[in-house]
Amino acid sequence: MNLRWTTPARDDLTGILDYIARDDPGVALATIDRIEAVALRLIDFPLSGREGSVPDTRELPISGLPFLIIYRVKDVNIDVLRVLHGARQWPPA
Repeated sequence: MNLRWTTPARDDLTGILDYIARDDPGVALATIDRIEAVALRLIDFPLSGREGSVPDTRELPISGLPFLIIYRVKDVNIDVLRVLHGARQWPPA
């Protein structure tokens, strides 16, 4: 399996990093590292997330963090579509 990050997902990571770094740059970096590490586990366990709110997607909550990894499994690829705070509406209205 190949893990691929979409541009919106990378933009989400940048936004998360920037927001948390305003208060604590070290925590911001650790948070991004944790999100990326959890995403990497999808290579071995691509169906570990629950069925998503959007057809053909899956949602993986990150234990200990308020974020969800929204992704799609297709053939040999896992596409990370978004990384969203659990309080955000998904899909957008």
